[in-house]
Amino acid sequence: MGRIANVLRPYGIQLGISLNFASPTTVGGLITFDPLDLYVIAFWINITEQTYRRVPGFVGYLVKANSEGQLGPLTYNRTLAEGANLFAKALNPHGGVVMFRAFCLQPAQRVGLKGRSCQCCYPIFQKSWM
Repeated sequence: MGRIANVLRPYGIQLGISLNFASPTTVGGLITFDPLDLYVIAFWINITEQTYRRVPGFVGYLVKANSEGQLGPLTYNRTLAEGANLFAKALNPHGGVVMFRAFCLQPAQRVGLKGRSCQCCYPIFQKSWM
């Protein structure tokens, strides 16, 4: 990523990456990806620090969680806000951005919303900012 960032930087293009929420278990050797687990928190802080050392100007993370078959914080009965804040805390010292994509409602709850599901998700994230 560092070499790609170096090529794109003169054009004002910054890199960010999309993550798998379950990476602590799939590539990190941990037995959980619970966003409140101290080892998981340390995993993401470490990965984030390594990334910023190798990719100056790194933008941040796009995370898809509990959506279309992807795992996420709901797997551990954690809120979507707790999942998003896991990444926000790791990125915060670097000024990075987290874009957290998730379905806030189960399919049965979305019936009759006619494109207004974002109104139902707003309260979930409204008071979650650090």
